[in-house]
Amino acid sequence: MIALLALLAYFALMLLLGWQAERGREQSAREYYLAGSGLTSVALFFALFGTNCSPFVLLGVPGMSYHEGLAIFSLNAPIIALGVPLLLWWMGQPARRLSLELGALSPAELYARKLGNRAVGWVLFGAFTLFTLPYMVTGIAGCGLALESVFPDVLSREVGAALSLGIALAYTLMGGMRATA
Repeated sequence: MIALLALLAYFALMLLLGWQAERGREQSAREYYLAGSGLTSVALFFALFGTNCSPFVLLGVPGMSYHEGLAIFSLNAPIIALGVPLLLWWMGQPARRLSLELGALSPAELYARKLGNRAVGWVLFGAFTLFTLPYMVTGIAGCGLALESVFPDVLSREVGAALSLGIALAYTLMGGMRATA
C-alpha cells in the first residue's frame, strides 16, 4: 500500500512539475521545444542521462547479460560513457551554432533550411519519427512491465503502460522540454 501511495505521489509530482513548467513562460516554439535555450549544463546533462537510462538499458541489458553473459555490459557502457558525450561535443556544437544562425529548432528543420529544400526536412522528420518509435514503445512497455511486477494484484502490464504514457504525455504537453528536464 505504501508503494502504491508513493507511485501516486510521484505521478502527482510529475503533473505538478509539468504545470509549473508551463506557468509564466513565453508561449513560443523555442520555449516549448528547447526550454527557451535556457537550461543549465547540469539540467541538460541529467536530461540526456535520463534519456539514456531507458527501459532498454535498465531492463533489457540485464536480461540480455543474464542470457549472454556479463560481457554484454561492455557493449553499452562505452557508448554511454564516451560515445554520446563525444558525439554531442563533436556534432552538437557546430549544429547548435548553425541552428541559431538559421533559426531552426529541430534537426530536420536544420537540414531543410541549410539545403534550402523543405522535402528534405519532411523526409528526415519521417525517418527520425520512424526510428524513434521503437525506442518510445520499448519505454512504455518497460514501464508497464515494471509497474506490473511491483503491483501484480493492482496493475496489469497494459494498465501500467497506459498510465505511464498518460502521465508522461500530460506533463510533456503542459511544459515541453522544461517539464522533461
